[in-house]
Formats: sequence, C-alpha cells, structure tokens
Amino acid sequence: MATQAECGEQSATGGHASDAEELLPKSSSSAMPDPDADTVPRLSAKVHRRYTPAELARIPLSELRFRPLQDADMDEMVALHTEWFPISYDQDFYKKSVGGQLFSLVAVYSTPPQASVSVGEETILGMITMSTYCEHHSEAIGHVLGAECEAICHRHKSQERPQSDNDDAEGQMPSSGGLAYILTLGVAEGYRRKGLARELIR
Repeated sequence: MATQAECGEQSATGGHASDAEELLPKSSSSAMPDPDADTVPRLSAKVHRRYTPAELARIPLSELRFRPLQDADMDEMVALHTEWFPISYDQDFYKKSVGGQLFSLVAVYSTPPQASVSVGEETILGMITMSTYCEHHSEAIGHVLGAECEAICHRHKSQERPQSDNDDAEGQMPSSGGLAYILTLGVAEGYRRKGLARELIR
C-alpha cells in the first residue's frame, strides 16, 4: 500500500508531466476537423523533441533516406499517426505495418556529427502505408474508378500473377488484388510543403 507521502509524490510527478505536455504545441494537421478543439493532440513525437521547426526546414530533401518500417519504429509511428489523424488506429494496423504485412515506406534523416543527438540516429520525417488487400479498398473503389473491385482489381491480379499452390482455395486469407490502396500518408510538422509526400508516393 502506498503511503500518503508516496501518493503525494506520484501526484506531483503526474502533475509535472501534465504541465509539460500542456507546453507542447498542438498539431496543425489539415485532417483535424476543428484545429481549436481541446482534443487536438500535442506534438509529442521524437522528431519534435530533436529538432525545432527552423532546424527541420533547413534539412534538404536530398539528405533523406527511404526504407520500410521496422519493429523499432512502432512507438514513433503511433505518435506520428496520433498527431496526423483524428481517428485511432488499432494495434493490428501498426503491427502489420512494422511487420511487413502492409507495404510501408518511411523517410528518415540521419543525424550529422555536429548535432546534439546521437550520431547516425535516424529520425522519421514522413511515411506512407499501403495495402493491396481487397478488404481495404473494395467499398471505395467504385466511387474512385467507376467499377467494382471484382471487375478491376481481380482482373489485374489474374493478369499479373498466376495462382499459387499457397493460395487459399476457400478464401480464408485476405484477398490480394492488383491495385494498391493508400492507407495513411503523413509528413512531420515543420517539414511539409517540401515535396516529401510526393516522393513517398513515387
């Protein structure tokens, strides 16, 4: 059982953490329906603790490196998605993204020798996640391309890849087609309007 003094210390610690969080700037993501709402998240991702907006603006696009998401990116991916989007993604989405079940690409900046953080430490400045699973796009594809998934996606699938012995004949595995659907696309605040989103799509 915690003593009264311990409870007081815990409350004080929690209070300091809350106060520190209140000092962080709010996300200005265009996806937020009401940018002035109290529910708009604070900028708590690592990238904002490592670099000021002015420092981010000075990083050339040519110095970024592109790679897939990794297991070690999980926490930063969650933090950035919280800043970018007004909806909550479940753990399954994050696990599939860092585990390679969904296509992903992140743009990272490696710290130069003169910087204050560890040399060579990577900072994520943007990312994209995509899926070829029909379950992710079958409902929306008709509005976008004017035809149903069965008419377009599976036609491309049959043309591009012959059926494998590993395919589930009973359809128990998610159906994968020939079209890619962008699930999420975001760029860290302070590095927008530099062409990074376009590079991630390419």
